[in-house]
Amino acid sequence: VPLHSCLGDRVRLSLLGTCCCLLHLWLATEAQRGPPAEDHQGLAIVLAAAQISLKLKSL
Repeated sequence: VPLHSCLGDRVRLSLLGTCCCLLHLWLATEAQRGPPAEDHQGLAIVLAAAQISLKLKSL
């Protein structure tokens, strides 16, 4: 197995892990805050995380 492909997988996994971690943290803070009052920032974060994970899967 070429080193660069193995390294690419590791980078991909760590990025995906970071996205999941950030998403988890955001969901935890949202749950503590209660219902959002016209808060679209959280939705933007979720969409960005989803786009990143889709890009990672297509690599």
